Amino acid sequence: MGDAAWAAQKKRTLAVLSTAPPPPAACVPYHGQECIGLEDSWVSLYALLRGTIVGQEGNSCLLIGEHGCGKSLLMQSTLRRIGEECVRYSVLKPLVVSLPGLLYTTDRQCIAELARQLMQQGALGRTETDEAVQQMEEKQQVDEMPEAQEDAGAGSDSDDDARARTETHAKAMQPSVQPSAVVTNAILLTMATALSHILSLLSRTAFDAPAARPLVIVLDDFEQYTARPRQALLYCLLDAVQAASYGPGLIVVGMTTRVDAGDALEKRVKSRFSQRTFHIHPPSLETYTQIARAALLGGLHVPPYAPWATEVERILQHDEFRQLLRGLHDLSGDVRLLYQSLIIPVAALTVPTLDAATFLHCAKTQREDAQRAAMHDLTEAELAVLIAARHLQLQGKEPFTFEMCFRELDQFVQRVRRDLRSGQSAHIHGISRGTVAIAGIDALANRTSMMGAFQRLLALEMLVPEPARLSLALAAGVASRTGAATSAYGTLANASVVPEFLPVRTAMPARMILEGVQDQERPEPPSAILLQWAEGTGM
Repeated sequence: MGDAAWAAQKKRTLAVLSTAPPPPAACVPYHGQECIGLEDSWVSLYALLRGTIVGQEGNSCLLIGEHGCGKSLLMQSTLRRIGEECVRYSVLKPLVVSLPGLLYTTDRQCIAELARQLMQQGALGRTETDEAVQQMEEKQQVDEMPEAQEDAGAGSDSDDDARARTETHAKAMQPSVQPSAVVTNAILLTMATALSHILSLLSRTAFDAPAARPLVIVLDDFEQYTARPRQALLYCLLDAVQAASYGPGLIVVGMTTRVDAGDALEKRVKSRFSQRTFHIHPPSLETYTQIARAALLGGLHVPPYAPWATEVERILQHDEFRQLLRGLHDLSGDVRLLYQSLIIPVAALTVPTLDAATFLHCAKTQREDAQRAAMHDLTEAELAVLIAARHLQLQGKEPFTFEMCFRELDQFVQRVRRDLRSGQSAHIHGISRGTVAIAGIDALANRTSMMGAFQRLLALEMLVPEPARLSLALAAGVASRTGAATSAYGTLANASVVPEFLPVRTAMPARMILEGVQDQERPEPPSAILLQWAEGTGM
């Protein structure tokens, strides 16, 4: 029984950490327990959505908050609660349409996606969906050809009507009328016609339901819609809300990270917006800790496995774990970062025992810099090339070539040999003369091995070709070709450049180069003389 209870508890915890919807509460009424710290916003948004779905109202609102603060969670939680109530009281569940502004970049794509999602939810049939999209396209084509429309209507009217229409059209073409106004009206009319057609289809008996269902439209990345010319889709949606064009109830919810998103609305659009704005603030450290507790317990709506609950409370009092939570909170208020740091240690557990060191190691690994991790595995020859590149930087010789870098390395090796002969470097950092000789300083003067190290740094993008950085094209006439000049960007365009004379820049910060040489956990620690040369860069 204990193993089964532990397995069930681990499954519930992983479901929460993977942001899966919590299981329905069988005994405890659900009131948005997962929205920790957002209780006031939850109640307000729930009341607004319930007024639309139950009271058949037309509403609009805006959720503002930074990434990961809980906007989507808040929306999903309130909709889930209302869905449970609809099932309990035999009320039609609402239709929910999500339109991310970054994914659907034009208003026409949004209308087509709106019709597609309604079709997936059984509110529209395939024929009706195709009809709505085709009508919008045909309407736009007609609006773009006013002359053809005029000629088509002239044949069916009297001569006086045709003459009056011609005079009206001539006046419309006067310079005093702005052409942009004509285009704006045409686009708005096209969008309004398509949206009105879809809403009229929904107002009739739904495709698989006895009556029409309320409609919830969620506009994620709301600022993208305000940046579009004429804000046609926003105008048509908010106009339908204000005019109560959809009887069963329509609400438009925008979600954005921009505090000034509401100010970006045009005057005619702003006049149709309800001005309801919910500011979702990032969690405080105390709330952040409560979120971690709720996630590790597998949610607040199910009684946890008793030994596991004791283990969770123990680790929450651990100083190292509390320091981890404080560091994650200071780094970002994004709860997803917290879940990302917790899910791997929990998934790897085989016994119900939590170790703070495991969480710390996992968080450190996930936040580790890729360049810093690559520095850990570099050979001594590759480190020497980076140190030489840093010395060339200090001399103002960047971009540089392999020949310049090898000359710097050769001068360094000659200087070390001279010092060793004179006995000045017999004891460097407590290292004997024999140890320094064994370190392999002479290998840094081998052209073939150093060219291999140079090419590996190019493949790791620690050295970046200057032509590739600028325009991916090389200037002609540099030396004579002895082979293709290749890099991490592939074979470079010009075939007249030999690899030894390819101009490059270092992409590694000077501090990171020095820390990479000083790393005590390197599988191949560099020699003391190389460390002294790196410290001579002034960092």
